[in-house]
Amino acid sequence: MNHDEFQNKFLKGVIAKDISEDIMTEMIPIGELSNEQVLEVYQNDYRARLQEVIGDNYETCWFVLGDEDFLDISLSYVESRPSEFTNLLHYGDDFPDFITSRVKEFSFIKDLAEFEKTFWHLFHQEDNSKAFNPQELGEGIFETPLELKGTFALFSSDVQLSQLWQMRKGDSNKSFDDIQGNELVILYKKEEKMQIQIISEGIFELISNLRSHETIISAVEDIEEEKLSDPSLWSVFFNLLGYIAEVKSK
Repeated sequence: MNHDEFQNKFLKGVIAKDISEDIMTEMIPIGELSNEQVLEVYQNDYRARLQEVIGDNYETCWFVLGDEDFLDISLSYVESRPSEFTNLLHYGDDFPDFITSRVKEFSFIKDLAEFEKTFWHLFHQEDNSKAFNPQELGEGIFETPLELKGTFALFSSDVQLSQLWQMRKGDSNKSFDDIQGNELVILYKKEEKMQIQIISEGIFELISNLRSHETIISAVEDIEEEKLSDPSLWSVFFNLLGYIAEVKSK
C-alpha cells in the first residue's frame, strides 16, 4: 500500500471511526499507546481541527453568539459533517444554513454567515487587477458591452454587517443596538486586498442589473432617476467597475 492510499484509507477510517485491519497493522505506535488509543487521539485532533476551521471562517458569528453557543453549534456541525479532504479550504460552505436552523434570536445570523463565507472565498482568489479604466472610454462606456467578474458580492442586510465585522476584533465601540438599520455593501478584491465598501441604493441596483444587462445604458432603465442623480455616485461606480467587470469579448 503506497503512502497516498494509506493516507486516504486512514482519513476515511478516522471519520467513520472504523479503521480496517490492514490499516491498523501498518500504523506506527506512539509511545506506549495501542493502535486503538492512537486512533482515538487522531479522531479527537481531527474534530478539533475541523472545529477550528469553522471558528476561523465564522469569527463574527462566534462573536455574536458567544463562546458556549458557538462552540456547541460548531461541534454539532463537525460531528454531522466530517470531511474526507485534507484541503479544508471550502469546509463549512453550508454552515450558514446549519447555524440559521439553530439560532433564532438573531435574525441577521444567516446574512452574517454568508457574508463571512463569501469574504474568505474571495480572499483566497488570485489577485484581482483592474481589467480596464472606464474613464478612458468616455461617454462610450455607457453603451460598451460588459461582463461581470466573479470577484465581488453584494449584500443587503437589516443590520450593518460592516460594523459587525469591525466589532469582532474590538475595532468599534458600537453595540448591537447601534447597528440596526439596512446597509448595502459590496465585497470585492482590489489587487491583493479585500475591500468592504458601503454603497448607495442606486449603485447597488445598477450593479445588480448588470447581471442581466450587457450595457450600463440598459441597466439604468429600471432605476429611479434620483437614485443616481448625484455625480459623486457615478465616480464611486466607475472606480468599482474596473475591478468587478470587464469589457465583453466580441
